[in-house]
This record gives sequence, C-alpha cells and structure tokens, in this order.
Amino acid sequence: MALKLWVFTTLLEAVGGLKIEMERYGDRMELRLLDEILFWSVQGREHATVLKELLHTEKPFRERLSRFEEKMGKVEGKAIKQTESLARFNYCSPHLQPQTIRLAHKAYKVNKKFVLFLRVFLQESKAAKNPVARTLVNHIKNETEYFLGIIKGLGIHKPKKLKKPKIMESPHSPDF
Repeated sequence: MALKLWVFTTLLEAVGGLKIEMERYGDRMELRLLDEILFWSVQGREHATVLKELLHTEKPFRERLSRFEEKMGKVEGKAIKQTESLARFNYCSPHLQPQTIRLAHKAYKVNKKFVLFLRVFLQESKAAKNPVARTLVNHIKNETEYFLGIIKGLGIHKPKKLKKPKIMESPHSPDF
C-alpha cells in the first residue's frame, strides 16, 4: 500500500486538537515518519525504565515494564535499520514503503498496549497511589497517546486487508 502525496496535503488532527501539516515533508515524508517512530520508541523505552526503576513497582508490573522496554527497543532498532537503509540509497518518494507501514503498525500496536497497561497500572498498582506517581504515569500515558494520534492521523494504524483476486473461469473470459 502506498500513500499518495495528496494525503499529506491536508491538515491532520492528532491528540488534543494539535494540527500537523504533513505536506511540507513531501518526498521526505517516509524519513520523517521513521524519525517519529524512532523518537517515540526511545521515549517509550525510557518511560518504561523510569516507571520500573523510580517507583516502588510490584514485581508483576516490573516484569511487564521490562517486556515493554524490550518491545520498544526492537521497534527502535527496526526504525534505525530502515532509516539507514533509505538514507544509504538517498531514497525520496511521496509513497511509503511496505516495511515502513508495517513498522508503523507494530509501533502503534506496542504503544496502544502500553497505554492499556498504564491504565491498569493506575488502577491496580500500589505504586500509582502516590499523587506524584499518578501525575508521572498520566503524563507518560498522554505522551504515548499523542504518538498514537500521529499514526492514526496518517491513516496507517490498521493493516489494510488485501482484496482477494478474482478467479476467472476461463482464460478466454472477457476479463482476461
């Protein structure tokens, strides 16, 4: 699936009503998207570490946070690899490569699960009972939701289902 440049000429709305004008990136849009994925993966990994190490987080929550550190680290590594690959060939196009779209899906999925985890953490963790800890967790959740809004605003948060090819009855069919 390739997104055409005209998709980026509209103002996209992200979380909190923030407007992002994407057209200015033009044929560098893919690199800009990879940069966002990389930035927010680093942020997510660091946020998981902060919650795990600074708060007196219970063992089951610590283990989940460690898994999020791992998953976000993998997305980070893939974003670096994809960016280096495109930069090596001086790639410029108004279309997104399938690998980048798959990576955006993966980043969206991991971050969505992180937000769901943070909601549970706020409700069930003793560490989140402290008002300062609650403020920190809500801040992290809001930042993560901002990134989800960027991906959703681009319309690439859900994988597109491929249409099944038509099966022709005969090679002599008029549609052949």
